[in-house]
Amino acid sequence: MVEASAHIETFLAMLSAERGAASNTIEAYRRDLGDFGQFLSRRNVALAAAATEDVSDYFRDAAVAGLNPASRARRSCSQACTTTPAASSASIFFPG
Repeated sequence: MVEASAHIETFLAMLSAERGAASNTIEAYRRDLGDFGQFLSRRNVALAAAATEDVSDYFRDAAVAGLNPASRARRSCSQACTTTPAASSASIFFPG
């Protein structure tokens, strides 16, 4: 997860520097990605190896747990920008 953490921090730094995201937004993305990383850990899957099925299962579980739609949308954006091409066509930090 060390390599994934470095990619996540790079992504968060980009949000701050290039997009001017507020500190509370950065922290929300950090929590979201940490939660997704824990979900993958329980499945013994590295973040860089996450497949479409992993991402779908994560969001299904979030919906079942009652996570509100706005939070699910933010989580979707954070994963789209940090996961493999198999999980997202918007991949920028895990080129495969």
